[in-house]
Amino acid sequence: MFNSHFTKINHLINQDSSSPKISIIIPTHVEANGQNQEADRIRIKNAFAEVRNSLTLDKELQEAVDVAESKLLSDKVIKELSTSLAVYVSRQTFEMFHLTYETTEVVHCGDSFIVSPIILDKSLGLSMYVFHTSLKNPSLFIYEGGELTELDELDLPSDLQQAMKIDEYLKDKQHHVSGDAIHHGHGASDNKQDDIEVYYKRLANVFDEYLASKELPLLLVGAQERIHQLKANLQYPNVLSQQLQGSYNHLNKTELAEKLQSAVHSLLREDLDQRESTLQSTQKELLADEYADITSAVEIGQVESLYVPVLRTTNDSVRPNNPTKLLFDYSNYNLKKLEQLVRNVISQGGSVLALPSTFKNKAAAKFYAKLRYTLEADNAV
Repeated sequence: MFNSHFTKINHLINQDSSSPKISIIIPTHVEANGQNQEADRIRIKNAFAEVRNSLTLDKELQEAVDVAESKLLSDKVIKELSTSLAVYVSRQTFEMFHLTYETTEVVHCGDSFIVSPIILDKSLGLSMYVFHTSLKNPSLFIYEGGELTELDELDLPSDLQQAMKIDEYLKDKQHHVSGDAIHHGHGASDNKQDDIEVYYKRLANVFDEYLASKELPLLLVGAQERIHQLKANLQYPNVLSQQLQGSYNHLNKTELAEKLQSAVHSLLREDLDQRESTLQSTQKELLADEYADITSAVEIGQVESLYVPVLRTTNDSVRPNNPTKLLFDYSNYNLKKLEQLVRNVISQGGSVLALPSTFKNKAAAKFYAKLRYTLEADNAV
């Protein structure tokens, strides 16, 4: 799943520079209709044509390029495309990544792969647990990197009836509920409501036990009353204030993931605002915004976080229903400089975070670095 991406990225980073490395990153379509599929095929063919024009291919590399292009043009791959596609090819390597957000096109041939766009894409890959608070089909998911995966390690009941044996309970009530019980204001419907409340207490206990060692936020999805009943009993401290309210019992996993985009979009905006706020409030001595200064800080392991203002909002989207309208725009970046900074920061345990290109601290800056300490503090030690 999500962590497997970083295993493959590390493999790409650690390859030697003896063989030409081909990096292709293109926007693609999520909606797999005939027109979109044809457009994606054209993009892929054009990218590989650019590779062939840029490189003198020996027989082995020519074969690797031909095989990679053929794989990408297969119906199976075309039908499963996401918002953007990153492809890496060498004589010994073929790797493919589906990206969560749209990107400008990148075709690069050199002595190393350009993996920084994947890392920046994943820096917006909000991760959270998602619980669908349904009486008919309660489900717990994890949302990572734009993908929703159901967690089946919890022994959840398939529905309320299974959990509380409501059918047997109501049959029993047919024999025992009397006018006297109704007179006292506590009939079968009241008892069923009591059972529902007990049911959500039991669910909350299951979740609290499962989530005890976890830290990811939890997003609750479902009818407002059901969310309230579960939330009132949960002890887990990272329940999000945002909720996705409505009846989603009729949706499959893919459709539910699409519905989650609106909630994720709101959280994403909050996250980007927080990143900007963090930089704005950083002490001047702990902030570098010149490439030479950042490079010097990286060399001595001084960079805690590298911020790259590479995001812009666009209405000219490959994906018409893109809720975020965010685009990773690499057209103004020197990719070799970007790649080297990103790799060095990550290798030292630092973080790499995308920022909106409208960040106003310094309009011309392509990078910002939050430092772990000042040079003066380092010298004093």
